[in-house]
Amino acid sequence: MSKTLLIFLSLMAISLSSYAAKVYKIVDEDGKVTFSHVPPQEDNPDSELKVEELAVSGGGKTSITTEFGQDYCGEIRLPQKSNSTRSSSSKYFMQNISRSLENWERDLDKLTKNLESQSRRNNSQRHDSYYNSQNKSAYQERRSQSESRIRDLRCAIAWSESKQKQIATFEAEDTVERARLLEISDNLKLHIKTQCGDLPKYDPMDQTNERRRKDWYNCSKPTMDEINRVKRRLNAL
Repeated sequence: MSKTLLIFLSLMAISLSSYAAKVYKIVDEDGKVTFSHVPPQEDNPDSELKVEELAVSGGGKTSITTEFGQDYCGEIRLPQKSNSTRSSSSKYFMQNISRSLENWERDLDKLTKNLESQSRRNNSQRHDSYYNSQNKSAYQERRSQSESRIRDLRCAIAWSESKQKQIATFEAEDTVERARLLEISDNLKLHIKTQCGDLPKYDPMDQTNERRRKDWYNCSKPTMDEINRVKRRLNAL
C-alpha cells in the first residue's frame, strides 16, 4: 500500500469520528498553502482556490472560562479591558486583540502543519511491534497536546473575531468619552479664569510682575494638575 494511500485512509478514519474537528488546507493560484479553522469565502467566482478539509481527532471545542475576573480559552489568557487610565481606552483594547489574533492565527497555522507532518511521518514509518511499542505512546502524547492547543486557539480566534465586530460600539463609546472629557477640561479652565484671572503677561519693567505671575501659578496649580490628567486620558483615546 502506498504512503499516499495510507495517509488518505488515516485522515478518512479520523474524519469519520463523531468527535472530529475540521481544519481546512487552502492552496491559492500561486501555490501558497495556508491552514484555517474556517472555510474560505470565495467572493471571486473565477478563483482557483483549492480547499482540502483535513481532520483533527479528539475533537470538541474549548469553551471560555473565567477565573478571578479573567477570561481564558483553555490555557490561553484572553485580552482584558483594564480600568487603568491608558489601558481603558477601547483603541488600546482593540489593538491588543488584533495583535493577539495575528499571533493565534500564526500559531494555529504552524500547529496544523506540524500535525499533518507528524501524521505523514507516523504513517511512513515501519510498523513492526517493537517500533510501535516504543514510539506509539510518545506520538499520541504529542498529538494530543497539539490537538488541545489547536482547540484553545480556535476558541481564542473566535472570541477575538466576535470582539472585532464590536469595534463600532467601542468607537462610539470613545466619541462620547472624548466629548465628556473636553467638557470637563473647558469647565476647569473656566474655573481658573474665575478664581485666578488671566495669567499676567511677562513684563521685566514691572517690579510687581514676577510676584503677580507667581501668585497666578500658585492659584491655578491644583486645577492645572486636573487639566493635565484629563489631557492624558484624552491622549489615550
